[in-house]
Amino acid sequence: MKTSTIIAIAVILIVAVVGAYFWTQNETVDDTVNIVQNNSNAVPNENDNVVDDYEVAIENFEFQTSELRIKAGDRVIWTNMDSSMHTVTSDTGNELDSPLISRLGTFSYTFNKIGTYEYLCAPHPYMKGKIIAE
Repeated sequence: MKTSTIIAIAVILIVAVVGAYFWTQNETVDDTVNIVQNNSNAVPNENDNVVDDYEVAIENFEFQTSELRIKAGDRVIWTNMDSSMHTVTSDTGNELDSPLISRLGTFSYTFNKIGTYEYLCAPHPYMKGKIIAE
C-alpha cells in the first residue's frame, strides 16, 4: 500500500473513534423530576401497612427534590443522573451512608422511624436534602 493510503485510513479511524467517544459522552438527560408513589389498588384495612416508594433524582449537582415528606415505613430511591459520582450521607448521625453512586446508579433507604433526616453528598457537601418521615 502507498503511504498516503495508510495515512488516510489511520485518519478515518481516528476521527471515527473520537466521534464515537464524544457521541457517547454528550448524551442529553431529561430534566424532569419524577416522584413516584406506588399505591396498591387493594383497599387497605387497619392491619395493612401501605408502603410507598419515592424517587429523588441527583442531577446538575443537586438533589432535585431537596425536601420530601413521607410516612414512616416508606422508601426513597435516589438515582444519579450526573456523570460525577455522588453519595447520600447523613449530615448528622449515620442512618444514610451510601457508597459512591455512579451515573444511573441508585441507592435506596426505608425510613422506618419518624423523624427529620438531613443529608448531603460527601464529595460535594453543598448538595443538601431533607427527608421528613411522619
